Amino acid sequence: MRLANSIRTYDGYREAYGQGGTAAVFGTHDGEMTDERARRIIDRTWELSLELLNRRGLGAARPLLRLLACFADAPIPYESLLDPDVLAGTESLAGMNSRRLRELLVALAGVSLIELDTYGAASAGRPPSVRLHALVRATGRDLLDASGQTAEFLRLALSLIGRAATAAGDPEEPAHWSTWYALLPHATQIFREVATTDLGPEAFPDAASVALRAARHLRSGGLYPAAQRACLEIAEACNAQLGPEHPVTLAARVQLAELAGATGDPEQAAKSLSALLPPLVIARGASHADTLAARAALARWTGEAGDAAAALQLLTELVPLYTAAFGEEHVKTLRVRINLASAIPDGGVARDRFTELVTIYEQVRGLDHPDTLRARANLAEATGTTGDPVAARDQLAAVADGYQRVYGPDHPQTLRTLAAHVRWMANAGATQAARGALTALRPRMVEVFGEAHPETVRLDAELGFLEAALPPRRWSAGRSAPAPILVTGARGAGKTSLLATWLRGDAAPDVVSTGAEFFRLVGGPQVIGRQSLMVVPGPESDQKYAVLERATGPGRSPGGVIHVVCWGFNTRWGLERMMIEDPTLTTAQRREGDRQDELTWEVEEFRRICERLAEAWTRPGAPNRGRWLVVAVAKTDLYWHQLDQALNYYAGDRAASPFAEALDDLTQRVKPLPVAVVPVSAGNGPDSARRQELLAGLSSTVDDLRHGRIRTKHLRAADHVSHRFWA
Repeated sequence: MRLANSIRTYDGYREAYGQGGTAAVFGTHDGEMTDERARRIIDRTWELSLELLNRRGLGAARPLLRLLACFADAPIPYESLLDPDVLAGTESLAGMNSRRLRELLVALAGVSLIELDTYGAASAGRPPSVRLHALVRATGRDLLDASGQTAEFLRLALSLIGRAATAAGDPEEPAHWSTWYALLPHATQIFREVATTDLGPEAFPDAASVALRAARHLRSGGLYPAAQRACLEIAEACNAQLGPEHPVTLAARVQLAELAGATGDPEQAAKSLSALLPPLVIARGASHADTLAARAALARWTGEAGDAAAALQLLTELVPLYTAAFGEEHVKTLRVRINLASAIPDGGVARDRFTELVTIYEQVRGLDHPDTLRARANLAEATGTTGDPVAARDQLAAVADGYQRVYGPDHPQTLRTLAAHVRWMANAGATQAARGALTALRPRMVEVFGEAHPETVRLDAELGFLEAALPPRRWSAGRSAPAPILVTGARGAGKTSLLATWLRGDAAPDVVSTGAEFFRLVGGPQVIGRQSLMVVPGPESDQKYAVLERATGPGRSPGGVIHVVCWGFNTRWGLERMMIEDPTLTTAQRREGDRQDELTWEVEEFRRICERLAEAWTRPGAPNRGRWLVVAVAKTDLYWHQLDQALNYYAGDRAASPFAEALDDLTQRVKPLPVAVVPVSAGNGPDSARRQELLAGLSSTVDDLRHGRIRTKHLRAADHVSHRFWA
């Protein structure tokens, strides 16, 4: 006689266990009912189901179920993972074929030992899958251990995941993402299982290699933190089991180095890759694909770290090697060629290279492939830097649309391209619209990259510059005025001339600052609100420290700072004595001693200013957004032919100069702090025509501040390649 509410099937047991645990299934007992005791009882129930299938001629259901228990607690893509040919090579599954496999899966689903999804997942764009209930999976693993079959079935699972990974293709290709998404948890699970099970000398390296390919899939999808965690786990396990110089260990460390760059530390990426190359050459050989890939990665992150010259040299050496190894139009060669074009300092030459590569990419990869989109983005950047910001804006808008179709709206590459589009929107004159677009984009950038990532810092810098270039907002009664902009610099740096040119357009070469100067930015008669622009006199005086106290004293901090420098040309002398009239009359050489003294004073003054800024910006309650620093490299007309050398002095790494060291110290203390080093010229007096003639060839580098086009081309820790899209 059946009792009411009694459990008569495995389905019933599983449902009851899921809702109420062992007590719901077995009620109360005089003895304690543990999960282990419950599992042993359920084992006997399952055996009834498996015995039933055995009597129907489906005895292979039992070993198949135990195999499935080796994979992760996630949907198992049986069409790609359960290869009948591989299964047939195992004694317990001999004779397996596609028809037999489907029959076994349907039978196991019929007795509720697995969940079989054949239609729903496929219609949603995911492969058909099998899933085990957690209790079934755990019990299956226990039975494997008890029967001594764990190693046998793990070896089979490793063969299956290896075959599936090979068939899945490049994990970085969007067309393969759905397959890799399904394989990812199983590649990780098998790697972890093999790492703790002795399957022979080749098993662990094979499992680690598959797991590394799965980590590449995470990286290509923009999931950098998850990829870092995966690669770190693999690298540590490989280092322990294989040693630090095994090829698979080195491959894991190379991926970790590249992820350091992707997450915002290109200097560390380049440093790590440089250290990994010698052992990689020993382990793999100089011409092995892994070695070439590591060299290409080193070149990329060297360029992204700001050393364009070194990147250019590395890539120039790599292109013929890739061409010989893979062919001129192979996708790997094309990526090195596009990076080479990204490192070329001449905008016109780079634009021509990108034009050629876009044509090749469209033929080889198609219009909407990420590689093609990257080439088109680089062409747009080169088009803008060579004088057509409107075309750059429009081209980048089209590229951003393509990335959103391929990658989605929040992929890092999509966000970078959107930011570049807005940048050229501003350069094309739509400053107000650009500020609104960057403000709307910032929360997504922070969510994906983080506050301190260079991409977010760059965006904050551009927002600050746009705020400075726009008329001030109307401020309502009772609303606090915006923090002032502070203008600093050593005596004779050219603060007064520069600001007079910017604000009034009437600078003369012999303007001298007068005490504590206060300018007001006025955007027109319709603007009521005003933003303070406070100029700190250079010479030592009571007025100087009064202004500094007003801007940085207790409870106060400036919003932005423009620090004016001039590469030691602080002393005023007539143009007739300048090298500008005749480079052979090396006035700079005759006065080099004086110039070096001025540079020493300039650094000392900058360190004093940095100390005050650090205290003001880091004190409790100070806002951590909206602050920025522009180092305005003034009087560039006096050393235009040495401009790159001067910019390196101010914008290079901390080893480049005492000034760069002081700037680096400030950015370490104040985070985040957007910093830009911008060359400027205030030449607007009677000799302006001569100055502008000499500067005509530098129009893409030197801007007049009064036009409000403060570019971030020489952003700290970057140079002209900062806005290129590396492959």
